[in-house]
Amino acid sequence: LGDKNMGSILKYDNNEISKLYKENSYNKLAQILKRTYKDESKLSSDLADVDETIKKLMLYPFSLSYITGVTYEDNLIFTTVISRLDSLGFYFQNTDNNESTIKLTSPDEISSYFSDLFTADETIETSTQLTMSTLGFLCLMAIGDALKRKYLEQLLFHVPDSYEVDASEIKDVFEFSFESKDIRWFLPFITEAFGPFDNLSLGDIKNIEKGLKELENLEILKLLNQKIQFTDTGYRLLGLMLEKRNMLSFRSLFFENNQLVQMPIAFIKYDKILYYIMPVADEDKVVLKSINKEKFCELIEMVIAPGDEPEIIIKEVKEPVSDIETKLNETDKSEAPDDKHVDTKFCRYCGAKVKVSAKFCTSCGKSLVSK
Repeated sequence: LGDKNMGSILKYDNNEISKLYKENSYNKLAQILKRTYKDESKLSSDLADVDETIKKLMLYPFSLSYITGVTYEDNLIFTTVISRLDSLGFYFQNTDNNESTIKLTSPDEISSYFSDLFTADETIETSTQLTMSTLGFLCLMAIGDALKRKYLEQLLFHVPDSYEVDASEIKDVFEFSFESKDIRWFLPFITEAFGPFDNLSLGDIKNIEKGLKELENLEILKLLNQKIQFTDTGYRLLGLMLEKRNMLSFRSLFFENNQLVQMPIAFIKYDKILYYIMPVADEDKVVLKSINKEKFCELIEMVIAPGDEPEIIIKEVKEPVSDIETKLNETDKSEAPDDKHVDTKFCRYCGAKVKVSAKFCTSCGKSLVSK
């Protein structure tokens, strides 16, 4: 592999990584990652060849970002990004041959990869911005799925053009989505990105009517005797949902003030218009907004950035502590910040004091993650 610099691709038998967890200390995020390793048999591989950067990423990650994508050709993308303050890596697990691949990378490379995949250079930013309840947004996605199914039925069975939809059909879409979990459709994809939403009782027709009523207040549709009639705004928005689309979601886990935080964000690109979708902090609301390529890359780099260093958990083992563990612990101690230094900084936008590892300013809410 040569000098294992940025961009190196390293492959390991999962048993090697499993042994690392078995014989070493690990932090709380590594404990989450460890759940993907089931096979602890035949742990006889030589760990001396495992790259030090990879060991630290696997044993002491600062954040985990689970990535799910669906291209316009319905190809599926699943991967995980592991990050520390000094390193970042794509992580793939191949269940067919019990092998893991870790590609050392950078925030710029990750955002550029998805920008190219989404052809973000061709995007046109519009003034579209909608803020609605989670239930209203899920109903909007369900309407998109209902219209898409009707469109496919017309192609397959040559039925007369009809885009009439009623509330009972939206209820059927919810039920189908929960049963199939096919993320190539809007509703299952959003549920995968931001869910689960079991507490909303989405199959309840009263809840669905409540969500449709909110869309009526936003002047996207009109609800007359359970029949949905679209406004001009609704036709333009839902017309986009019938175009070819790319969908991408990031669900990032990191620690902030010793609390495990989840940050989800999703992107949908219809034709040449790219939207980001993100829950509103501390509210049961979702914002959907048109963005350009620069904002797209900025949001990706923000969500994969490391949070606070998680607490270390010491795992009791019968075997003596290995030389590898000792070396890793010494390395981490040498990189630990001096207690005499103040672990704070100031927001470059409003001047408020924030933690050094903070991703957002708690005062003005702007991103503090540098590209």
